[in-house]
Amino acid sequence: MPTTIKFSIGLVAVIALFWLGLGILAINNQYVKISIPEMRLVFGILAIGCSFSLAAAAWLLTRRNRITYYGATILLGLILIASFMDDLGMVDFLLIAITAIALGLLIKERAWFIQK
Repeated sequence: MPTTIKFSIGLVAVIALFWLGLGILAINNQYVKISIPEMRLVFGILAIGCSFSLAAAAWLLTRRNRITYYGATILLGLILIASFMDDLGMVDFLLIAITAIALGLLIKERAWFIQK
């Protein structure tokens, strides 16, 4: 497995940990930007779901699966687009940069996932 793929999979795992932490903070009422308790719960559940999806993608990407490659690329692209739909702070810019790097590396190494 090329080093760039290992690095991109590591970045996907970091992004998954970020979303897990954000989901836990939201559910435990530590994320103050959302004032409606029900919305905070929904946001927390969605963030944790995103985290599990990213963790599964990181694990499955090591298996050189073409379907997982496309799914992970689409998921990272959606996360990247959705990240711009919020108030952008330093953490948001950091997450956008990490996501963009992971997505770029996956696209760059597409041939490794596609070949049989």
